[in-house]
Amino acid sequence: MTTITLRPDLWERLKQIAVQNQSNIQDLTDAALDDYLERLAEQKLATESDAFEKMHPTLLKEHPGEYVAVHERQVVDSDPNFEAVFVRVQSRFGQTPVLIRQVTESPAPRLSVSRPPPHSGDN
Repeated sequence: MTTITLRPDLWERLKQIAVQNQSNIQDLTDAALDDYLERLAEQKLATESDAFEKMHPTLLKEHPGEYVAVHERQVVDSDPNFEAVFVRVQSRFGQTPVLIRQVTESPAPRLSVSRPPPHSGDN
């Protein structure tokens, strides 16, 4: 188990909410961090989706029909096979969200995330 030090005011607020909800501080902090990390992932994927749309004309010329992985606003992998891209991206970036989309005539969003859902008990 990892120890995290909280500001005293946060600790007091958590204790109060835990009592009100008949819960415990561990469950509250786990839920809050899960929510926060999910929002960060969604923001990152939105940024990568914007980058994909801006790059779409070039992608259509260089990768027509292929699946491309976009990370930090750059194409980091491509392949005609989705699973091949997914496996390589997951191996390279682990839990980091990476956008994977097929390059089609229209840049209609089709989001995929290269990270598995969180597992309870992970640190």
